[in-house]
Amino acid sequence: MQVLSVLLLLLFSCSSKEAQPVVTAEMKDDVKEVLDKAGKALKVEKLKGVKSIVQKADLTIQNMGIKGKITVTLKDDKIRIESQTAQMNEVQAYNGKDAWSENLAMGLRMLKGPEKLGLIAETIPFSFNPERFYDKIELVGEVDFKGTKCFKIKSSKEGIDPVYEFVDVKTYMVKGEERIVPSPMGKMKTTTVYTKFTTHEKGFIYPSKMTQSMGPINMEVTINDFKLDQKVDDKIFQVPAQ
Repeated sequence: MQVLSVLLLLLFSCSSKEAQPVVTAEMKDDVKEVLDKAGKALKVEKLKGVKSIVQKADLTIQNMGIKGKITVTLKDDKIRIESQTAQMNEVQAYNGKDAWSENLAMGLRMLKGPEKLGLIAETIPFSFNPERFYDKIELVGEVDFKGTKCFKIKSSKEGIDPVYEFVDVKTYMVKGEERIVPSPMGKMKTTTVYTKFTTHEKGFIYPSKMTQSMGPINMEVTINDFKLDQKVDDKIFQVPAQ
């Protein structure tokens, strides 16, 4: 169950302009302006220079009576997502080279193609600088998203389905996203809606509560711990011995 995009959307807008790399994605001025204002609304400049992020969250799948926990750990170009429920525990990780997943039902599985790209997109270097990952980022119009008039932003890359994000036209706060999530069972459309924002002790604002629908599954995620620059052992990202 991959939910990192839900937890890191606040990083979609880049941090300070002087830190920007050469833009590689195709972007017009209209989308650059929206992303810049969204970044200012979330005060993402406070995240400049962060080397590691550890987020812990509670999850509830109300229509299935399932509760659990999610821990997302990022360090440099590495990521690990661990979800725990009474029904199943699962880990997905990328160590800068290899991507893998492990759970009781399918055992250890090396991730390729869209599944691998999905993890890479959400590592710190690309979360801070999405234009270094996507081929094209564009403003496709204004739409109603769950009762709020929003800018609709499309991020495209060869090899994966586009990601659509929604930014309030008045406040420039990010309201949610839509994406297609690859899995061994096939592709699944997910819609995420941010229902609460919290100001971190470092000064930036992040979505701390959200709902996500994926087919018949309706999940609520609440972030209860958000730590920066903790010491993280690289071993947790490595492929387990078989």
